[in-house]
Amino acid sequence: MIFLSYYIPQQLLLLGNFFDYLRLAFFENLCKNTLTMTFAIIKTGGKQYKVSEGDVITVEKMGEELKGKKVVFEEVLLIDREGDVKIGTPMITGAKVSGEVVDEGLGKKISIVHYKAKIRHKKISGHRQPFTKVKIESIT
Repeated sequence: MIFLSYYIPQQLLLLGNFFDYLRLAFFENLCKNTLTMTFAIIKTGGKQYKVSEGDVITVEKMGEELKGKKVVFEEVLLIDREGDVKIGTPMITGAKVSGEVVDEGLGKKISIVHYKAKIRHKKISGHRQPFTKVKIESIT
């Protein structure tokens, strides 16, 4: 109750049991959702991503014109199914994460400035990183 006294007026401290109930219900719900959630950690494009079914992830460009096609990630590092954890050494054999390519495009433009003082040298260039958006369909 000391924590609540800093942020809640003194009149509302009479409802302390109610706030304890809300806090307990929130954390029970949070713990329940994390235990029933199935997720995997995959490796693609030199990076690792934590994915669940239904997630849309943005990865490095995978290839030319893959929009609408199915992709399979076979480099699976970890799978957690409702508390049952499988950890690969370094990969899990036979594990796959499949998805569908939703979108391809270019990221936000960044500017690169090369500048050297006292010799009137200034060069500005830009870069847009290509990406692929994938919707995760299944973890097997």
